[in-house]
Amino acid sequence: MTACHFLSLNVRGLRNKEKRNQMFSWFRHQKANVVLLQETYWSRDIENIVRNEWRGPCFFSHGSNHSCGVAILFDPNLAIEQVKVNGKEGRLLIINVKISDINMMLVNVYAPTQKKFRDKFYSSLLQNFKKQYSNEDLKETEVILGGDWNCVISVKNDVQGTKSKFYCRNRYLQKIIKKYSLCDIWRKFNPKRKQFTWRNLSLKRALRMDFWIVNNNIYKRTVSTDIRPAVRADHN
Repeated sequence: MTACHFLSLNVRGLRNKEKRNQMFSWFRHQKANVVLLQETYWSRDIENIVRNEWRGPCFFSHGSNHSCGVAILFDPNLAIEQVKVNGKEGRLLIINVKISDINMMLVNVYAPTQKKFRDKFYSSLLQNFKKQYSNEDLKETEVILGGDWNCVISVKNDVQGTKSKFYCRNRYLQKIIKKYSLCDIWRKFNPKRKQFTWRNLSLKRALRMDFWIVNNNIYKRTVSTDIRPAVRADHN
């Protein structure tokens, strides 16, 4: 498999054609082969428009015109096959796909902001994994989970400013990481570094709540991982 560049971004609404054009142009400039989007605000009536503008395979899980929505876009030049898609309420999209003869499971996450709903979401995600996958099932699969998790993995290292219980590690997410031997790939490459993906308007609080969690198959192949400023988005 040739080098493949994955990009994840909370776009906070992408119904506006001008904004889509700018964002799609930026994705191409970043040379992204697979793009995970959160908070698209897309719906079925806009799917064909998005496909025509992106010009590559697109998969969706819709929320409403003003909330949620996740999508995964593939480079039109990327050879993908055997696609199996599962989506849920504009917050979760799971795609099992073969890219250049390599089996991959891509999971795009947009977790709820409120803790009680976030716990329910992650609990459901854990149960979903338990029903469908065992460690043995995933041995020959490259597993990549990305998105806006609305929580952090480490309060000590991933939060700047006020540290409240809101930002605590989610126990169900930790169970998923442990059970399936996953890792926070950016932290693996940057064990002591502090860098964030979101800041509040006053710039007094910052979080790294957008991240990738991968299995060992991907970790061994990964060349680099970074956090970049994005155009027309309040997340990096």
